[in-house]
Amino acid sequence: MSDNIPFEIQVEIIKKLRVKSLIQFRSVSKAWKSLIDSSDFITHYNTQLICL
Repeated sequence: MSDNIPFEIQVEIIKKLRVKSLIQFRSVSKAWKSLIDSSDFITHYNTQLICL
């Protein structure tokens, strides 16, 4: 996104994306790749899918 948007806000936006987009966005930056690949993010994302 932008350096002007706090990373915490970027995380909240990323959490709402579809899996296909997440896979593509892993190549945006090292920070995004680390976030999307982290076990905490995956757990939260999977929990969010189950609640839908």
